[in-house]
Amino acid sequence: MEKIQIQFNESDYTTYHDYCLKYYQVQGTGRRQAIHAFLELYTKGILVVEEQDLRPARHFLTEKCNELKAEKDHAVEGDAPVAVRARLCSDLLTFLDDLEKMYRLVRKQGLVPNYLMLLATFSKVIEEMRDASAVGLYDVDRALLDNLATPLAAIIRKRLGTDREWRSVLKELSFIATRFSQKFPEPAFEAEIVQLVAPHVIAHFNRDVGIKEILSALSSCYEECELDEFESLLNRTPEALKYDQETDIDWEAIAGPLERVSSDVNRQRERLAREASTLADPALLMALGSGGDDRPTPAVSPAPGYPVPLGGKTFDIAVTANGSTQVESPIKAYPLADEPVKAPDFGALKPYLPLIIGFSIIVLFIVGTMFISGDWEPFGNATNTTSPGQKNVTATKTTAKPAATTAKPAVTTAKPVKTTAKPAATTIKVTATPTPKVYSAADIGNHLLDIAFGPDNSKLEKVNKSLVSLSISGSYSDSDVDHLKKFIDDFNMYSATTKLSTNLNVQGQGDIPIFFIPEDGLKQVDQESRTDEFRDTDNGRFYIITTADKVYVNSDLTGAARKKWLVRSALTRMGFFGETYKYTDSIFYTNTNTAVEPNSIDWKAIQIMFGKKITWGMTKAQVKTVLGL
Repeated sequence: MEKIQIQFNESDYTTYHDYCLKYYQVQGTGRRQAIHAFLELYTKGILVVEEQDLRPARHFLTEKCNELKAEKDHAVEGDAPVAVRARLCSDLLTFLDDLEKMYRLVRKQGLVPNYLMLLATFSKVIEEMRDASAVGLYDVDRALLDNLATPLAAIIRKRLGTDREWRSVLKELSFIATRFSQKFPEPAFEAEIVQLVAPHVIAHFNRDVGIKEILSALSSCYEECELDEFESLLNRTPEALKYDQETDIDWEAIAGPLERVSSDVNRQRERLAREASTLADPALLMALGSGGDDRPTPAVSPAPGYPVPLGGKTFDIAVTANGSTQVESPIKAYPLADEPVKAPDFGALKPYLPLIIGFSIIVLFIVGTMFISGDWEPFGNATNTTSPGQKNVTATKTTAKPAATTAKPAVTTAKPVKTTAKPAATTIKVTATPTPKVYSAADIGNHLLDIAFGPDNSKLEKVNKSLVSLSISGSYSDSDVDHLKKFIDDFNMYSATTKLSTNLNVQGQGDIPIFFIPEDGLKQVDQESRTDEFRDTDNGRFYIITTADKVYVNSDLTGAARKKWLVRSALTRMGFFGETYKYTDSIFYTNTNTAVEPNSIDWKAIQIMFGKKITWGMTKAQVKTVLGL
C-alpha cells in the first residue's frame, strides 16, 4: 500500500480545510456521494491524480461518461444500474471541475496549490463528519427543522431561565431527546436528528456559533447525560424526582414536528442504503475502471480481467505549527521520462576478456623493456614540449639529451632525468595559477541589478521567507540531488536572512518545486501559465520554464549545462530573473559556458540580495541608493 504523507503548516491547513469543509457542507446528497466515490476510485488506483495535474483523471472520466451515455441510450427502460453509473460519472466530472476552482482559490491565497492536498483534506473532512453523519448525508428541508427547533427552543428557554449560554442549551437539548426516547417508542428522537436540529435550536440563542463547534460539543453533552442517568441509578433517585425534571417539557409540541422530520430521514436512509449498495458494488467500480477495452487503466497494470487491488493508496496527514507544507510519497516516480537511465552493459565484452588481458600484459612488457634500455623517454624531448616563457623546463630537460647517445650510461643518466622532471611539472602549475579577481563595490552592485531585475521587472521579487524548502521530482538523478544539496549548503553560508532547508524533499512539494522533464514535455507546458522561460538563442533549445506553481528543467541536458540550469532554476524562483553579458564565467552569463555554480561575484551579489539592507519590493532606484551607486 502506498502511504502518501501530507505535511501541513497549520495556517496552510486552515485555508485548505476551510475551503473543503464549506464545499462539502453546501453540496447536496448526490454531490457528497460523488466526493466519497472519487476518493475511493483514487485510493484504489482507478483514477490518476497528480499534484498539479487533473488531466489524466479528466480524460479517463470523459471517455467513461461517453461510454455510459451510449450504453444508457440503448438500455432497456428502467435499467437502474446504467442510470446510476451515468449519473455518478457525471457528478464525478462536476467535482473535477470544482477541484480546479478550489486549486485556483488556494493559489489566490498565496499558497502553493496541490490536488493531492485537496483530496487528503476532503478525506479528513469526511472523517470528521462521521460523528455528524446526519449533517453529512441527510438533506432535510429547513422548514421542517425550524418547526421542530422552535418548540424545543421555547421549552429550553423556560427551563434555563437566565442561564442561556449555548453549551447549556445543548445540554438541555440532549436531555430532552434522551427523555423523549425513553418515554415514547415512536417517533424516535435519534442522535442523527439531534445533530440535524441542534444548529437550528442554538440559533435561537446565539447565531455566531459554528456548526462544527456545535457538533463537537454535542458528543460530550450526550456522554454527560448518560453519566447523569447512571449516577441516578446508583443513587436510586426516586422516580418522582425524575419526573420533576420533566415538568416543563411539552411533549406534544415536540411530537408532531419530530414525526415529520423522522419520516423524511427514514425515507432518505432507505434510499441511501439502496444506492450505497449499488455504489459499493465491485462490479460498478470495475465498470468505471475498466477503460472500456482490454487495456489496463492508467493507474494500475494488472492483466485484463483481474480485479483492481483494493486500498492502493492512503493519506497520512500531519499538521504542525512551524513545519513546511509538502507531499511525500515513498514511491520515486519519473512521470515523463521515456526510459530510465541504464548502467553501461559490459556483458558483450566477456568473451574477449582473456585476449584483452593478454594483449595488455604484452604491451606493458614491451614498454618496460624500452624504458630500461633507454630507447624511450616517457617525458618526451624537451625541445618539443617547451612552451614560451617556460625557460626552467627547457633547461632541465635539455640535460637529458646527451644521455641517450651512449647505451650503457643511458640507464644511469635516465634516473636524474626522471628526478629533474618533477620540479618542472611543479613550475608549470605555479605559473598557471590564476590570480583571484578583485571586484569593486560598484561592480558587485551593478551585477546585482543585472541579475535580480532582468528586462521586465520593475521591483525586486526575492523570496520573502526565513526558511525555504526545495523539492525535486521527475526524471532527476542522484548526482542532481547531490549538486542541489551542495548549492543549499553554499547558499546558507552567504545568506544572512533567508535559509534553504537542508531537508531536500524528494518527490515532494517544497516552496520551490523543481521538476525534471524532457524537452518535448517542456514544449507542452501551457503558454499562458509560463512566467519565465530560458532557452538557447541559437537553436531554440529550452533550458528551464517557470510557472506560478513549478520550475521545469530540461532533463535532456547533460554535464555542466544540466548542473548550471538546475542551480539557475532554484535561483530564478528566489528572485534572480536577469542575466549578465559582462562576466563570462558567471552562472548568470547569457550565453553558453561551463559554469556549474555561482562564481565569486555571483556569491557576493547573492550575499547582498539576502542581506538585511535589501528588501522585497524595492525598485531599482531604491537599490541603487542603498548600495551608493
